Amino acid sequence: MDAKVASVWGVNCSRCGAFPPPYANACPQCGTPFGFAAGPAMAPLPVDPRNGARDGTGIGIAIVAGVGAILMLGVVTALFLVRSTTSSMKPPTALELPTAVTALPPVTAETPTETPQSGSLKPVATLPRTSPTSTKSLTLVVKNHRDAPIDLLWLTFKGTRQRYATIPAGGVYRQQTYAGHVWVASAGTSNDLGGFVAAQEQRDPLATGGFTQTVTVE
Repeated sequence: MDAKVASVWGVNCSRCGAFPPPYANACPQCGTPFGFAAGPAMAPLPVDPRNGARDGTGIGIAIVAGVGAILMLGVVTALFLVRSTTSSMKPPTALELPTAVTALPPVTAETPTETPQSGSLKPVATLPRTSPTSTKSLTLVVKNHRDAPIDLLWLTFKGTRQRYATIPAGGVYRQQTYAGHVWVASAGTSNDLGGFVAAQEQRDPLATGGFTQTVTVE
């Protein structure tokens, strides 16, 4: 180290320990020149009278202990985070599985909100003998609650009978017609069960803008 540099940095004499003034080339006390041979030495740290150790040693131990505590805290925190993440990734148990939603049954022709006509069938003798001309369209829903098939007959404009369908036991039949038209339910030739006159009773839930009439044959 250069002598001027050594003096500027405030190092003490390696021989007698005296501190030279700035930019001194030799020790003012013993005359030792500053240079590579002498080699600068740092001033000794004061001794702590309580334990005989130098103050620098106690500070170093405190720093090492602090760093160790910080590292230990970091390790504990990392282990806690890993454990929490592992627990959250476990598959759900049987108690945590969502309850299956029961599907609603599909809507069929039997489901609609149709109100059966009170006294569905009337004696054929009390009905008109012919069907009148009409433009008011509607849909018939005829339900056969008997244990045998029935025939559905339409009285024409001339009063003759025209069979439209044979409805099996327990079956349901839908037929387009017009208000005022006369229909007869029969269990066979010359065995009329009764009849009815078509009427626009309520809106048809299965036909937008139309009407329906439900007739039950017991």
